[in-house]
Amino acid sequence: MPHMAPMWWEILYMLFIFSFMFFLINTYWTMMKNYKIYHTSSTLNKINKNWKW
Repeated sequence: MPHMAPMWWEILYMLFIFSFMFFLINTYWTMMKNYKIYHTSSTLNKINKNWKW
C-alpha cells in the first residue's frame, strides 16, 4: 500500500489546483462581462444623448 499515498495526494493536489484555476477564470470572466455590459450601456447612453431622438 505505500504506492497509494502519493497517488492520492497527487489527485487531491490536482483537484485543488483545478478548482482554484476554475474559480479564478470564472471570476475573471464575470468581471469582463460586467465591464463590457457597463461600457456598452454607457456608450449607448452617450449616443442617445448626442442624437436627441
